[in-house]
Amino acid sequence: MLTLLGAAQASRAATPELSSYAVGSIPVAVGQGDLEFPLSGDFRGQVGLILLTQGTYQDRNPFSHLSLISPSAWVHYDGVSNLRLSAEFQESWSLAVSSMGLPATH
Repeated sequence: MLTLLGAAQASRAATPELSSYAVGSIPVAVGQGDLEFPLSGDFRGQVGLILLTQGTYQDRNPFSHLSLISPSAWVHYDGVSNLRLSAEFQESWSLAVSSMGLPATH
């Protein structure tokens, strides 16, 4: 019986900062930029970049950690009336947020 009480006391001492299983939110901010430019004839090019930053449960600043970088490149063809044909390549890199225990991924 004493062993069970000791284990219960140890588990109470190691409780996380959230005292319940309530749903919390993490503040995030996103920035996006695009630039479209003529290539040749009816072809247009476009490049873009998306940046995502986030805070933590303790640090409510949404700009404290850069967590995602996503560049993109587009080629558009406007040679068909009332129709734009497009092809895109986009890459995303998730960066580590050490204070949340999130590893970097690709």
